[in-house]
Amino acid sequence: MKKAIWGGLAIVLVVAATGSLLAHHSLARFDTSTAVRVKGVIAHVAWINPHSFVYIDEKRTDGTIQRWAAEGPAPRQVDRLRIGRDIFRVGDVIEVCGYTLKEEFDVPRAISTEQGGSNGTTSINVSGRVLATEDLMLSDGKRRSWGDYGHHKCHRPDDVDIHPARP
Repeated sequence: MKKAIWGGLAIVLVVAATGSLLAHHSLARFDTSTAVRVKGVIAHVAWINPHSFVYIDEKRTDGTIQRWAAEGPAPRQVDRLRIGRDIFRVGDVIEVCGYTLKEEFDVPRAISTEQGGSNGTTSINVSGRVLATEDLMLSDGKRRSWGDYGHHKCHRPDDVDIHPARP
């Protein structure tokens, strides 16, 4: 009887953990009906877990600046993809494509990081409107897949999906 109780408890814990992992990667908070393209200047890069962020300043037609927090893979995933972290340099122009948060969830993504400088370490606070980034165009003209959210509205028709469709 004790084995059955412990076994049942173990199954419940595994299912609960799996559910939270899936929820973390869910796009339920995002409006995936329309892909959003943003072109701007890299203001800050944060290599943090569980997702890295590239903060981009987009100059709007009225002259104001909209800061975006382009969400990407975790730093370890970036390393596995053999993408050097030096591809993002503050001041470079970049274009990203992804999905914005739905209105009820649309609050800026703020972080506070430390950055070393000639006078020691300084604290930097940045925030921006979140964009679950699927695709990016680097300043050198090279295009990269930055996240696979399964919707692929940012990808070109001739792109090959590395993840087969699920039945």
